[in-house]
Amino acid sequence: MAGILNITPTELISCIKEESNGKNPALSSSFIIRTPQAKRGISADLIELSEHILQPEFNNRLISQYKYDLTHQDRQGIYAYTQKALSYNSSRIEGNTLTPDETAELFNTGTIGADGIVYKPKDVEEMTGHFSMFNRCISTLEKPLDLQLIKDYHFSLQNGVFEFIANGGVPGEFKKKKNLVSDITTVLPEDIPFVLEDLLRQYKESEKNIETLAKFHAAYEIIHPFQDGNGRTGRMLIFREALLNGIDPFIVEDKNKNTYYKVLHDAQTKNEYDGLVEFFKDEQKAFLMEAIPYLLAPDEYTQFLDNNKNDYQR
Repeated sequence: MAGILNITPTELISCIKEESNGKNPALSSSFIIRTPQAKRGISADLIELSEHILQPEFNNRLISQYKYDLTHQDRQGIYAYTQKALSYNSSRIEGNTLTPDETAELFNTGTIGADGIVYKPKDVEEMTGHFSMFNRCISTLEKPLDLQLIKDYHFSLQNGVFEFIANGGVPGEFKKKKNLVSDITTVLPEDIPFVLEDLLRQYKESEKNIETLAKFHAAYEIIHPFQDGNGRTGRMLIFREALLNGIDPFIVEDKNKNTYYKVLHDAQTKNEYDGLVEFFKDEQKAFLMEAIPYLLAPDEYTQFLDNNKNDYQR
């Protein structure tokens, strides 16, 4: 009940005691779900904490929880949240029509209630494929980032998507035909292995920070190694690399896709990365605001800050 009401168990017990003593008229007839405005104090604490998250310890905790939830099939914690949020947003950016609720239902039950609504098989297949790709990501965090791992992610994403296969696509294989993205000419099929391998070499030799991830992402999307699924695999790769390198991870939200497209295009065509970097930083804070409560109880916030006040780094 406390989770539903967005309050701590202690606050819930206090409310119940006050209501039973007639001291809390607001709860006399029913519980009132607290609004974002009512939670402003808690949100302020989270904002403060998100400015001072200690890395890479926080990511290590996040990775451990992902692995635990995945192996124990826990669909209530941070793993489930990330699965649904990442799969919905990254797929929606590419035109998937499933709603957040439908995505959650598909993840939780493997089904979607019809109620007279017609669902495109492709949308369902691609969403379940994204679930599989995230699982593959978490289960292969110890593996080096190379061509084969990228192909494995694409295979998990597109294997079982009938329309992709029917149109000549091969899950886990680089494209065989030239393609365009807006006004950007992507790398020719025959050049992909060499160019992508060179990008990975440059990335591995670079200092790992949010600027490096922005440059890597922009270059990867220009290469566009697959016939379809490049945006989704590309966003999965930067989520993975943030986790592994002590960088606050983030999800590119569909509601911000116009800004995302613009700053990504500026990076690719004008060599201007500041906009993409700042965009990623905003998305980092948004993700932390969701992730922190799954990993730290409210009474841990202060303790976390006190224990690490001399070691903050971003």
